[in-house]
Amino acid sequence: MKKQISKTCPKCGKLNSIHEGYCTNCGAKLPAIGDKTVGYTQRKSRKQPMIVFSLLALFLVAGIVLFSIQQNQKVLRTSSVNVIPIKIEFFNQHNRQVMVRYIKGKTRKSRNGYASGTLVVSKKLKHDHGQEASFFDSRARKSLVINSQPKMTFYYKNRYGKFNDYGNCKVAGMPEIRQFRMIKMDSGAN
Repeated sequence: MKKQISKTCPKCGKLNSIHEGYCTNCGAKLPAIGDKTVGYTQRKSRKQPMIVFSLLALFLVAGIVLFSIQQNQKVLRTSSVNVIPIKIEFFNQHNRQVMVRYIKGKTRKSRNGYASGTLVVSKKLKHDHGQEASFFDSRARKSLVINSQPKMTFYYKNRYGKFNDYGNCKVAGMPEIRQFRMIKMDSGAN
């Protein structure tokens, strides 16, 4: 049998002299001599901090992977065109607005980084039926082409990730138009 040299506080775990009746650290009543808890200290587990650290590392890695997957999606300009009308502002080389058009989708088929279908191109958001036109939206070709009168081509800067709602474009028969800005319109827009 081991000789008792200390008493362990059941509340805080501090080792106390066997002559103490109360813990010198927290003031809790110490067990009597001969009690099974006297004189033996519990080692603090090193596994718990290791598990917490491992879980944090796992969540961090999972977050980075999900973020990179999201950024590398082939997101298309026409992803929400069937739901929300889009206002397109066209600018010349001096950044002066030259023309405005609104597009609203009618039909859309998408697959593997491209979409095609029909949409309505109009000069006004409301009270204008506009012109029905086909479109082809492809991240692989880095462009969105709307076959309206005039034909409009919008260019993506890169194949993957988030696209900008502005950039370079071409409009057939209007060489002065060089840039565009697309704005998603809410239901209350005029």
